[in-house]
Amino acid sequence: MNPLSTPVSQFALDSATELYLGFFGRAPDTAGLSFWASQITTGTSPLAVANNFAQSPEFIAQYGGLSPSAQINRIYDDILGRAPDASGAQYWTSKLVSGTPIGEIVWDLVNTAFNQQQTADGLLVQGKVHAGELLASAVVNNIPAVPWSAVSGFGEINVASALAAALNTPLKQGAVLKTGLGDWQTSAAHFQDAWAAGYTGKGVVIAEIDSGIDLHNAALTQNLSAFNWNFVNNNANVQDDNGHGTAVASEMIANSSNGLMGGAYGSQLMVLKAIDANGNGSEANLVNAINYAVNNGANVINLSLGGNTPNAAELTALNNAAAHGVIVCMAAGNSSASTAQYPAIYAQQVATAIAVGATALNSDSSNVAFASNSNAAGSTAAYHYVDAPGTHVLAYGLNGVLETWTGTSFAAPLVSAEVAVVLSAHTSLNATQVVQAITNTTVGLVGVQALVA
Repeated sequence: MNPLSTPVSQFALDSATELYLGFFGRAPDTAGLSFWASQITTGTSPLAVANNFAQSPEFIAQYGGLSPSAQINRIYDDILGRAPDASGAQYWTSKLVSGTPIGEIVWDLVNTAFNQQQTADGLLVQGKVHAGELLASAVVNNIPAVPWSAVSGFGEINVASALAAALNTPLKQGAVLKTGLGDWQTSAAHFQDAWAAGYTGKGVVIAEIDSGIDLHNAALTQNLSAFNWNFVNNNANVQDDNGHGTAVASEMIANSSNGLMGGAYGSQLMVLKAIDANGNGSEANLVNAINYAVNNGANVINLSLGGNTPNAAELTALNNAAAHGVIVCMAAGNSSASTAQYPAIYAQQVATAIAVGATALNSDSSNVAFASNSNAAGSTAAYHYVDAPGTHVLAYGLNGVLETWTGTSFAAPLVSAEVAVVLSAHTSLNATQVVQAITNTTVGLVGVQALVA
């Protein structure tokens, strides 16, 4: 079945997606896939497209300063996620040195791998290509699983469904990881299904901009970034003196012998303290922390904070994150307002920003409903607003004490964790595709009226 709105051949669709993977190490953007697949359908050879890609600014920026052997290593890593064997490295490097155009080499490598049946390399490339086509189709058709609601946005996250969309492979739902603690939030969001499939956020960096974390809690310190920083006191001490940041971090990366697990417990946490002991922080420190996270390798930023005042510098920082492919998940607010707080409301303007509302178990714990204290999406026009468990969720406070916490502050980190899990499963996805996978695989909420056009 052709997933694009413009008629193209499956060969053209596969070839164009292979070329994006081979040249840029990523899935195609929607417009690019549509254009180049159409070109191939109407007679342009994949090799001609490959030679065009080899002249692109994106390719030159990645490969221009590399030696021939380093170029071959990079191509193998982008396509197959590994270094070449010795014979392969020698063969392709010698071809490159002898004058074979790099476009021809990339096309030959990626197309050969794609057409290998039942080999590890072939299955890997086929999976990446098909997932890229699926996500491009989702962007073109823009058909989310749940109709948009001005209250709950696109509804409750489902990590297993987002992974299935990213991998183009059904993921078993219903696996139960026994924690013995009743932390309903990870089960409701289907994190346990991701863990059962082996996806924990490994290799992904989450930046938490908050009050720090409890550095004495071993469940939170197993995989910390080397770039932690305290913007309140301008030093490297990120010890939490409030408790809020510790609880937020628990939702993302807790990995405890007593059973409390964060949604992306395999990911790395970059702790950026911008909130003081009283729960206050300056807009300047927030902006500086966002830019610092982007500049130091964060893949996703969690902002469990906000207020009622717009700030141009915050919007600029969020747009800078988007320009660098960094996803930002932001708490919608806890005042039962009809619209999200700042900076979460900027998800209406920033392509890789997600606003997050909170859900709660209903009175008999049989269903999930929109939390009464959560700020609503507040717009009849759809934007990146989803919901996650945020009422009576289990998390660490200070001194290693397990407590229940309520608010969108504790829903947002579950979406940040979902981002990390999806990225760890499919590293070639760009930020826009990850956001689309998340917003298009949600679950409707009890008692919420959808807006149907």
